[in-house]
Amino acid sequence: MAAAGLSSSSCTVFTISSSFKTRRHLTKTPQNPLLFKRNNSSNPTSHPFLPSRKLCTVQATILREDEEKKVVVEESFQPKTFTHEPVHGSPQSSSPSGLETWAIKLEQSVNVFLTDSVIKILDTLYHDRDYARFFVLETIARVPYFAFISVLHMYESFGWWRRADYLKVHFAESWNEMHHLLIMEELGGNSWWFDRLLAQVIATSYYFMTVFMYALSPRMAYHFSECVESHAFATYDKFIKARGDDLKKLPAPEVAVKYYTEGDLYLFVELNLDNVNISAQGSNWCEVISHVLPNLRVLSLSASGLSGPLCSSLSKLHFLSQLHLDCNSELSSIPPSFLANSFNLETLDLSYCGLNGSFPNNIFLLPKLQYIGLSENLLLSGQFPEFSLNSSIQYLSLRNTSFSGNIPLSISNLKSLKELDLSRCKFYGVIPPSLANLTQLEALDLSFNSFDGSIPPFQRDGVANLLSLSLQHNQLKGILYSSLFTLPSLQNLDLSSNQLSGHLDEFSDGSSSLVIIELSNNNLSGSIPRSIFKLPSLIDLNLLYNKFSGPLKLGDFKNQRNLEFLAISDLSNNRIQGSFPEFIKNHETLVFLDLSDNKLGGQIPKWIWNMSLKYVNLSCNKFDFLDQFSNPISLPYSDTLITLDLHANKLPGSFPKAICNCSQLSLLDMSHNQLRREIPDCLGKVPTLTVLNLQGNNFDSISSYAIASNLLSLKISDNRVEGKLPSSLANCSKLEVLDLGGNMIRDTFP
Repeated sequence: MAAAGLSSSSCTVFTISSSFKTRRHLTKTPQNPLLFKRNNSSNPTSHPFLPSRKLCTVQATILREDEEKKVVVEESFQPKTFTHEPVHGSPQSSSPSGLETWAIKLEQSVNVFLTDSVIKILDTLYHDRDYARFFVLETIARVPYFAFISVLHMYESFGWWRRADYLKVHFAESWNEMHHLLIMEELGGNSWWFDRLLAQVIATSYYFMTVFMYALSPRMAYHFSECVESHAFATYDKFIKARGDDLKKLPAPEVAVKYYTEGDLYLFVELNLDNVNISAQGSNWCEVISHVLPNLRVLSLSASGLSGPLCSSLSKLHFLSQLHLDCNSELSSIPPSFLANSFNLETLDLSYCGLNGSFPNNIFLLPKLQYIGLSENLLLSGQFPEFSLNSSIQYLSLRNTSFSGNIPLSISNLKSLKELDLSRCKFYGVIPPSLANLTQLEALDLSFNSFDGSIPPFQRDGVANLLSLSLQHNQLKGILYSSLFTLPSLQNLDLSSNQLSGHLDEFSDGSSSLVIIELSNNNLSGSIPRSIFKLPSLIDLNLLYNKFSGPLKLGDFKNQRNLEFLAISDLSNNRIQGSFPEFIKNHETLVFLDLSDNKLGGQIPKWIWNMSLKYVNLSCNKFDFLDQFSNPISLPYSDTLITLDLHANKLPGSFPKAICNCSQLSLLDMSHNQLRREIPDCLGKVPTLTVLNLQGNNFDSISSYAIASNLLSLKISDNRVEGKLPSSLANCSKLEVLDLGGNMIRDTFP
């Protein structure tokens, strides 16, 4: 339970959380109702307060049955600042055994029975006495927390299990509940001796029962507490909806005013209202928070409907270490003095906030700042300062912003930097070579900028922890050092769409972790080094649109059993020749295959259609036979193929009707072959087909039902089609491109 206040409709709403981050299961309970409302006035004595329910535990287990009657166990919430070690006695797995499932059901059944019994008593005795009922509820509400503390103290004293963080959070909860109890006493809830006696009797019984329950099963104890809190929430919610207008006119109880403005707030070091719709402007919520909760360490208001502009009053939170305001899309501008005095700040997340204007670059120089997230603020501009030697920055993301300028040479001072994401910005100039000396670096993304010059000389010893290097879509020139392929931890290497040139040298000690190599759209030449074919973990290899020359044997890929993406085409001077490469048969994981613009010929083997391929491009070769398609039977795994491009080959005969069995086929290009006779009606039965290109063949007719209704593009020009247009063309309401030229069609457009 936590304090809530009621004021005018323009009030600010936010949740008070004592040293932990509250998590709720929306499938089980209402939205976190822990509310504290204030209007625009800075005078705290002019607003009424009423306790509401927090519904929080350290960790609990909720058992529910989904629509399929399958038992599902969900963990409740954990404190944000705690480690992930589970509560003593709580389940370790989200998939309980049959016996454990039965135990959970039994525990929850007992809890529901006990809760319902108490509710019936309260409903009978307090039908029309709200404040007396609230007094009894608040008296009971403190019990579980000091019951938990009692058991934890015993464990601690006996040396069985020692976790001071759980003691701290339960004490904070107990202290918070004490404040609510005092409010109910001031409102007259304890004026009758019977109410006091009943509250004490129930609380005493509840205490010993909770102690026993918590020692036996913390999971059961937390769930029981949650059941009680759920009822309390429902009670307060009903009361506020019925009496809300009257409550707004009442003065705030003195004890509530003191609690939120004087020394009792020392425990309130974390405020979390993630995903709670506050809908407040910056000048309102900023000032209220900085005035009411000056000792905050953690402020998390992600996706809370906040709007800007941000105000400088947050700088008054001198103890603030974490500020999460991400996913509030209307925060707009940032004042120059924003967080100017936040010398304890470690985490700043303002991503997806719709920020504009110039970002104060002095924030980058805050001495303890480790995490800076400003990504996806397209109109936010700024430049890097000269970084100080004592910088603590570990994570820095400016992705998809308007930051510009050079990366300063002082970037080498960020000795703790683990991730740098400057993708889709407006940076230019040379990438500082000193980036290759940041030994803690794990991910570097400078893609989609205007960097020129050469790639920094990354070496095994310099960036041993580097997992991902993304430099695509820049203007980088010079040679590509093969040492990049030897970085021990590297998994993703993307240098596509640059101006890299020269030969790739052979290398030894290739990275055993390298999964993706993207080198397309460069000017690389010479032979493809055989060393690449020996990388054991390679899944994605894209060498398209370079100037590589042979000789190259596709059999070199026989060791890449994990390949999912293979794109090798247009090898100048010595294109791949021969029949369809047999080694592909062993690559069951392959989903993308591009062997276009080579000199492969003969038949396309039947086993290729037994694979799980989604994209197949064999265009601009000399294939003259489709083995699998020679017999119109169902294709194994035909529900995976999305794109099939066979244009500019020498495929003869009738249209292979078995293609129509590809139920997920979206693009089919068989143009410029030697296909003849009729375009069959089975094509009209492929529901996913959106692009069909059959131009430049020898078709002489088209079935009336050959046109699929979802087509966006249809090209059958330069054939020998006679007669009338197919009637099914009238059903193509989404058609954008239609090319029927170069035929002998005589008809009016439907």
